[in-house]
Amino acid sequence: MEFLKNPSITALVVIACGIIFYFENTRSYFGKYINHFFPCVQNPEYSFPCYGQYDIYLMVAVLIVGLVFLGFFIFSVYK
Repeated sequence: MEFLKNPSITALVVIACGIIFYFENTRSYFGKYINHFFPCVQNPEYSFPCYGQYDIYLMVAVLIVGLVFLGFFIFSVYK
């Protein structure tokens, strides 16, 4: 757990989470990638793509990890 005390590593994790969140929010890369392996049938009544749930799950996970590491970063810089 020594890497959590290093501000440069925690800052890199926060930046990586921000980049992943941005790309998932703009292009839905992860959902399209998962759709190649587990194809879903799009219901024409819905405007939201059927593989979009994977993107939302990834964005929530990245947001949580990013906020936790942001807290570690702020704590290590403040300390």
